[in-house]
Amino acid sequence: MANESNFVYEATYVVEVLEASIEHKGFPKSEIVRIDNFFDMDLFREEENRIQEKLMSVYMAFLGKTNFKNIDSDENNKLFKQLNMELNEIYVELESM
Repeated sequence: MANESNFVYEATYVVEVLEASIEHKGFPKSEIVRIDNFFDMDLFREEENRIQEKLMSVYMAFLGKTNFKNIDSDENNKLFKQLNMELNEIYVELESM
């Protein structure tokens, strides 16, 4: 079980990695283990579970829906804009915890 401050710290880190991934249009392989560990955290607070699920959704959408062969496509730009909005909402939630 993660304590709240550790959860907020790790979740904020995941938000920052995902924001950087979107900005640089690629995911750093060096972060895969830490990100996976975050998603494997045992959480008991409903609010933490909800945020974890939202981050997992953004992560999977980035990896699964991004066209890495045509990285500058209009579809990718729309996707990145939407994912950034979702990450901003998550960040606001984390700040209020």
